[in-house]
Amino acid sequence: MKNMLILILIFVCLSVCIGQEAGSVTEETAGRADKWAAYREVARQRSEEVEANKAAESNRKAEKWAAHWEAVRQRAEEVAANRAVEASRKAEEWARIREEANRRTEEITTARAEAARLKAEEWARLREEAQRRTAEAAANRAAAAIPRTEEWIRRREEANRKAEERAVIRAEESRRNAEEWAARREEAKRRTEEAAASRAASRIEEETARKEEEARRQAERKALAEEINTQLTNRSVTGTTATAADQGVTISLSNIQFLSNSAELAADEKRKLEEIADILRTIPGRRILVTGHTALAGTEEGRLQTSFLRARAVADYLIVLKARQPGEITVHGYGAEHPRGDNSTAEGMAANRRVEITILE
Repeated sequence: MKNMLILILIFVCLSVCIGQEAGSVTEETAGRADKWAAYREVARQRSEEVEANKAAESNRKAEKWAAHWEAVRQRAEEVAANRAVEASRKAEEWARIREEANRRTEEITTARAEAARLKAEEWARLREEAQRRTAEAAANRAAAAIPRTEEWIRRREEANRKAEERAVIRAEESRRNAEEWAARREEAKRRTEEAAASRAASRIEEETARKEEEARRQAERKALAEEINTQLTNRSVTGTTATAADQGVTISLSNIQFLSNSAELAADEKRKLEEIADILRTIPGRRILVTGHTALAGTEEGRLQTSFLRARAVADYLIVLKARQPGEITVHGYGAEHPRGDNSTAEGMAANRRVEITILE
């Protein structure tokens, strides 16, 4: 095929060349035509040979493939025949196996049916035996129940008798306990009443004693206050009075005077305190409370501070006069908390500006 194509190509080239030179070389046309005719003949022969070779090759390949496919067909037929034989053999084997399985199934079914029948007969026999034994047991229990019932009745009567006896004993014990508890409650009530009467009597005695003691102390306070007032009168101390109080005897210095804008005592007030110190030295061993009071003027803080400072000044002067030791005097400022007079009048305000010296019990 390749050679044929080469020849055809050469032929085409030569034809082109001849066509191009036809017009210029007219005299050589005849010789060349003959030459090309010979070439064409050779090419044709060569082409025929190639075609013959190709046909032979094609026939050889066709025969080869025909032989191959014939062998394949024969092999397929052999395989199909073998498979058919194997399938037939397996079908026969499966038929045999199914027949064997059916036979065994029938045998098993028959055996199970026989076993069920035997088991049913056995259960029926056992039920009959159980019913017979139950009937015998019931008869035996009925026969044995008669003496047991009589014994049970006897025991129950004995238990009832003992229960009645215990009930009687418990009732008697309850009665005795009730009487005993009643006696105890009565005794406790009597003792409670006696204790209450005793406590009441004790309270009365204590209250009487307290009142007598209070009356005695009040009488002593009044007597001491009267004695102090007598001494104040004898010493010509004015603006100062002694009164009995709950804590003892209070010596009140009304409208006490201090230097302007200070807590320093005026000279006249110092002379009063000297006389009072003489009196206090005659009453040793009792603590003293010095309290300061103001009229309702200024601020509360200012009043408290002023009352304390003035009470402190009186206490310090009493210590200087050796009326008491520093540890025996307590100082407090009340401001305008405890007025004695009306703060809306000059007399009331003068009465409220005071320092009180209380001789404590």
